[in-house]
Amino acid sequence: MKKYILVLFILFIGLLSSCGFHPRGVSINGNTSNFDSIVGTKFYIESNDFDQYANELRKTLVSYKANIVTNDKDADYIINIQDAAKTSQMTSVVGGASNNTYQLIYTVTYNIVKPYDETPVVPNKTLSTQQFWQSNSGTVLAQDNEASRTYNYLQDQLVNNMINQIALLLPEQVGNDTSTSIAASNKGSQQNSSNPNKNLESNTQSK
Repeated sequence: MKKYILVLFILFIGLLSSCGFHPRGVSINGNTSNFDSIVGTKFYIESNDFDQYANELRKTLVSYKANIVTNDKDADYIINIQDAAKTSQMTSVVGGASNNTYQLIYTVTYNIVKPYDETPVVPNKTLSTQQFWQSNSGTVLAQDNEASRTYNYLQDQLVNNMINQIALLLPEQVGNDTSTSIAASNKGSQQNSSNPNKNLESNTQSK
């Protein structure tokens, strides 16, 4: 019995993964995401009229300690949402139209650029999540509400998967800042070492 339950559990996890579900903090390729590239980074989100998705993305980025700015010139990166589409396809018919089974699919395409630079830091990427849904409710309104809830669930998954991907693809902000500081420090040290007698000459002249 225990072996049977274990097999069912493994199959359930595999089904979730195939439908695009991934736990928070885990990237789409199974590796733990490094969120140093997200924390403290200033993002501007260009919604391109995909406001519902953009609002969820904005809210989730804030939960990851990112900074959302309202002026694209103030951003470290601009996230351009190219497309956010909800689609469905019928997969089976059981007992009439009220029991049709559908596959609901939510797909997003985006890229990331820096202000004043049209070259994408992250070129166009497309992600999707999907889930099977059976229209077994009695009324059309109830079916629409149920489908809407399913799409909202898929949107949450999709936003988290997108942020995991962004965290993997963007350079670490902390690492970049540290490298810049080290480079500036080394440059200053080289300038001082190239003029070892400068301070001595100044002291001699003042005497």
